[in-house]
Amino acid sequence: MALGYRSETRLLAVHANGGWSIIEPGQGQLLLRSAGNPNRQVTAADVLSDGRTVAAALADGATPFVIEGWQPANGGVTSTTVTLKGHTDWVYAVAVSPDTNTAVSSSADGSVRLWNWGNGQETRKLTGSERHVRSVAFSPDNTLVAGGTDGGRILIWRVGTGDVVQTITGPPSPVRSVAFDPAGKTLTTSSEDGQLRQWSVTTKP
Repeated sequence: MALGYRSETRLLAVHANGGWSIIEPGQGQLLLRSAGNPNRQVTAADVLSDGRTVAAALADGATPFVIEGWQPANGGVTSTTVTLKGHTDWVYAVAVSPDTNTAVSSSADGSVRLWNWGNGQETRKLTGSERHVRSVAFSPDNTLVAGGTDGGRILIWRVGTGDVVQTITGPPSPVRSVAFDPAGKTLTTSSEDGQLRQWSVTTKP
């Protein structure tokens, strides 16, 4: 099972059977639950800012290595809102921008990709990392993407151009999680050495 917060009142739980739940963490109340699919493995997921839609990276025998938008429809049946296709190996991480216009994903195929979340089209590949990117996150203003690598570096790209605008030399161990603070000025990372670290975001417009 994988867990992730979109806000203080929404906790996403992704289950091994290819389904997911959204839970109110204070009382443990189940808010939404999808249908499961035991033939699908969920490798990464994010909750969109609407608190309902889930971006989930999937792999199965029929449609390998896709990212889908899932949303509960009438009667509790999960509907697919968009499908992103292009990765050729396991997807490590996926995130959707706060304005829900753009998605970013990283994969074992070595690529980091930006997508139009509305129509599912790939818009850009983000380059500059010599190691696999294991974690990704958008800045609150939708303009930056941060990625943490197996080699311990953190890269920050500008969404509009794809340029690397800041490189941070982090710990000598894989960076497994990255997150911007609400002001977009600080980046928090966690790594396999068991440490949480904070870094100043120094990009310029």
